[in-house]
Parts: sequence; structure tokens; C-alpha cells
Amino acid sequence: MSRLLIVDSDQNLCTDVCNFFRGIGQTIEEAPDYSTALKMIDTHTFDVIISDVIIQGGLIRELIQAVNNKHADTVVIVNYRYQYGSGRCPGR
Repeated sequence: MSRLLIVDSDQNLCTDVCNFFRGIGQTIEEAPDYSTALKMIDTHTFDVIISDVIIQGGLIRELIQAVNNKHADTVVIVNYRYQYGSGRCPGR
């Protein structure tokens, strides 16, 4: 069984992702923002972290760096949801 951290401010999406992984027997923790995610990374070891590319209160590259510094074996998966017609391009 793996321990996962889901980082996303979209509560509906986070709930769906968490329910899926719990349904297949994984241990799940949730973080709605950057500071909460950092606290959890400091106090827990995760096998996988799934994060939205846009994190409230911080940058995805800083989160990845923090994970790599503390837990080099943790896999980080970055989710990017492009909204067609929105003109949004994160990181610019």
C-alpha cells in the first residue's frame, strides 16, 4: 500500500482523486495549499505526491525542490488543467 499526498485547492477534484485512490486501498492525505503541503512533507513520508501546477501560496517548482531535499525517493506528479478559451497559461 502506498501513501499519497494530493495537493489541490479545487475541493471537488481533490475529493474525486482521493476517493479513487482510497477505493483501491491507498492511504491518502490532502493539502489545499502550499503551506499545508510543506508542513505535511516535513512531518510525513509519501510515496507519491500529486499536485496541481498552480498552488495557492507557492510555486510548484519550490514544492518539488522541497520534496527532493527531504525525500528524494518520492515521486511527484504534476497535474495541469488547461481551460480552453481561458487564455490562461500558468508560469507566465
